Amino acid sequence: MKRKAILLAGLLAGCSRSDNSVVFTKESGEKTKDVTKLDGDASYEIVGGRPVPPKAKGLHGQARAKGAAGDFDGAIKLLNEASAFAPDWPYPAYDLAYTYLLKGENDKAFEQYRKVDTLEPRGFFTAKTALWTLQRERSGQFPVGTYLAYLSLESAPKADKANLVREMTIRLPAFTPAWKERAYLTEDKTEKKVYVDQGLAMESDAETHGILLLNKAASLHDEGKTSEARSMLETAITNRTSTLATVSLAKEFLKKVKK
Repeated sequence: MKRKAILLAGLLAGCSRSDNSVVFTKESGEKTKDVTKLDGDASYEIVGGRPVPPKAKGLHGQARAKGAAGDFDGAIKLLNEASAFAPDWPYPAYDLAYTYLLKGENDKAFEQYRKVDTLEPRGFFTAKTALWTLQRERSGQFPVGTYLAYLSLESAPKADKANLVREMTIRLPAFTPAWKERAYLTEDKTEKKVYVDQGLAMESDAETHGILLLNKAASLHDEGKTSEARSMLETAITNRTSTLATVSLAKEFLKKVKK
């Protein structure tokens, strides 16, 4: 699976443990470890880490195909088999969590996201955001289904997405990931700054906070406040709670700031 990493716009999911690395894909399709376009978007994926047995990869691929076809039970069976062949590999557990969400089995989804977070404490795609949200669904702070509704935004028509996100921030003002998305979707720099500041003022998961912090640094850089931007990026790099993806992007952004 690949995710989008948008620095100035503001959308980035987590990554993985320290023996892995983040690889970005340029518009040309070339793979690179450098972020070359700070004002645009780049796909990223996780590479490295411990070798995964081919059998586990094959089962995982079959499971994803079944899930895409709507055969959730078949996908779950294959994902559990993949996990058995590669117990340290977080991908099967991550996809299991999402499949359980689609089935409405939120408790099982929560346990799988927790497993992913244990395997990848530096972050793995949206696992930290998922855990943070599902914990608050369980406590009653957010309505059940909030995280699934948030995930559904990714496939919403672009023309509708901004309104859906705006409505989510109105309906659930404490749901920080929605403010991150709202900042990403607006073209107005003043609005973007307001939404980023709103998100940073509230409690959030490590992934969301890191993205918002990077976007704040980008805004400061745009305003000519280079030293403040640099300090914020250095903080993101040295903070032990930062995800690997946040650290990687902050390092790349810092290279550009220092030029």
